[in-house]
Amino acid sequence: MTSGDIISEDAASTAVSAAISSAKSIGCREVEAFVCLTNTKAISIELNNSVLGSVHRDSQVFIRLVDKGRMGVAFTNSLKKNDLRRCVSDARRLAKVSEADPRWTGFAEAGRKYPTVRGLCDPRIISLPFKDLKERARMVVDAALAEAVGITVTECHLETVTRAIAVGSTAGTEASFRDAYISAICGTVMGRGANISPDCLDGRVSRADDVDFVGLGSSCGSVARNCAVSAEPRTEECQVVFSAGSLGIPNNGLLNIILSKALSGEGAIQGTTFLADHVGDRIGPKSMTIVDDPLRTGTVGSRPLDDEGLPTRRTDLVREGVFEGFVWNSYHGSVSGKRSTGNAVRDLSTGNVTSAPLNMCMEPGRGTMRDLVSEVDHGYLVWGCQGAHTSNVETGDFSFVASPGFLIERGAIVGCVRGAMISGNIMDLFSGIEKIGGDIMDCGNATQPSMLVGGVKITTG
Repeated sequence: MTSGDIISEDAASTAVSAAISSAKSIGCREVEAFVCLTNTKAISIELNNSVLGSVHRDSQVFIRLVDKGRMGVAFTNSLKKNDLRRCVSDARRLAKVSEADPRWTGFAEAGRKYPTVRGLCDPRIISLPFKDLKERARMVVDAALAEAVGITVTECHLETVTRAIAVGSTAGTEASFRDAYISAICGTVMGRGANISPDCLDGRVSRADDVDFVGLGSSCGSVARNCAVSAEPRTEECQVVFSAGSLGIPNNGLLNIILSKALSGEGAIQGTTFLADHVGDRIGPKSMTIVDDPLRTGTVGSRPLDDEGLPTRRTDLVREGVFEGFVWNSYHGSVSGKRSTGNAVRDLSTGNVTSAPLNMCMEPGRGTMRDLVSEVDHGYLVWGCQGAHTSNVETGDFSFVASPGFLIERGAIVGCVRGAMISGNIMDLFSGIEKIGGDIMDCGNATQPSMLVGGVKITTG
């Protein structure tokens, strides 16, 4: 398979059709096929100078097959017809040994037209050569090193990703789309040996070839530079400024980690989300509005269909501080007596489908993170949330180390604090929001501004 084929909608759609035809040929009446084809070009610069380039092409095919209410899921990374037939047979065998689900009502039909989502595929990203990726990575590194003597860029990683996704089922769903994005991540430290700073990370992701690589390097370098002076935290409750990344990054962002699960309709049915009984309640200030908007032009979380092949749409989650409701896939929407909101998300390690926001967007306020810092007489800036993944979605409790974290005095950062533990409950965090910044960061599956929150609990060792 050529690089052109692997990112082709036609190739993905053909594989879906072949899998469904294979299932029908052995008498299967309920089957769904999901295909994701990916082409990734990457450049990494480590320890300021060492350069490594790579290309990775991947095919992922998931078959969900239902026999008398019993589901089997199987996977293959081959698009060959024989391998697709074998995958269908594996799914059928697994279905026969599974327990029947009395709540199963079948795969969903699209039911309405697919929306037009602009800006999914910038041809400049798809055709970007390695030499240009290397030049951009070098721009990031040089800008970071220019911030101060003693900075080391531990890693600068740039990659372009092109995908083709297709979904089809015997219920009549048949849809596909193609997209591309570029991402850049930079990590820096300041000092050496026992005096080395925490790892300072920053990143950018975009649908267009418009990333400010110099700005990324300068930002990451300046955070490391601020680590050069140490300050002592104390146990107290005070104002805290959260950077956009500390809240929105998928694997470490506090709000992204908690809300991606807490807003799932599956969690609402199972009672495993702290929001289960709060639909219609005020949970934050009027300045807080959060929507899931996969139709938004230019953001990486935007897409015309979910992972079940159903059309996406804008869904209000929190409107002026009032919790509006959950997002649903077709199965849990049916179980709850609701309809899918077009929010099916597939686990690409198992093929199982749950629901989650696709492009969770907190509406911005005004000013930058620096503006918020300038308004704090005494408090802290949280740049990263080490350990945020341990947050309890069922209760909303969280506890993490600010890494790095900075002491703010009279509107200015005066030093880096180590071991400052920040803990609390997400509902209290919402209630304490004093200002929301206007500096939106695209985090891939969310867009997030910085925030100033009062009454945050800080604990030291």
